[in-house]
Amino acid sequence: MKTKIQISHILTEIARMYPDIRTELQYETPFQFLIAVILSAQTTDKQVNKITPAIFARVREPEDMAKISPKELEKMVSSVNFYRNKAKFIWQSGEKLVREFGGIIPNDL
Repeated sequence: MKTKIQISHILTEIARMYPDIRTELQYETPFQFLIAVILSAQTTDKQVNKITPAIFARVREPEDMAKISPKELEKMVSSVNFYRNKAKFIWQSGEKLVREFGGIIPNDL
């Protein structure tokens, strides 16, 4: 297992080697980024970016999940792999963030 100093050195070196690294996922809020990341598993970023505008038109923050049913969300993400599970996890994530964290994504585990 690496020490904190070793991990810090590795991360610093990665940042030096790749100063302009960024995701190709399109989003505006941290919660939208979380949604896009969940959708991106086993799916291309290109495909995720095709379906997220319709979702993001209605969902910016975790509180917005109350405006959409799990079944409706499932239909909106049906063109990605494992869409049923992803829709369930996205919806539950929004609900849990509101219920347990005041709608804010925590910075730690």
